[in-house]
Amino acid sequence: MKSERHSTWRYETETLLMEISYLGEAGQLVKRLSQDHPSIRDWDYYRYDVLRGHSSRDTRIALERMLIRFLASFLSNRKDIETLDISPEYTLANDKVDT
Repeated sequence: MKSERHSTWRYETETLLMEISYLGEAGQLVKRLSQDHPSIRDWDYYRYDVLRGHSSRDTRIALERMLIRFLASFLSNRKDIETLDISPEYTLANDKVDT
């Protein structure tokens, strides 16, 4: 695995049994996944993507917010944002969704 110190991460956690998804970004993946996620408790699955090169925090945040808006347009969400609701079984758990 690439050194976490020089990598940027995008991650998703899911509670597969309850069918809830959460998307986030982290400069330090292990530290972030070890923290509490109040929006999605008892998650039992995660995946991550490594952003190659040295991405600034502003770039990571912009990408995270764009992906959250994208997912909110397809999945039901906690902010009542209009959605195509392509999967009525899944809900986006992110509390902060830009409109």
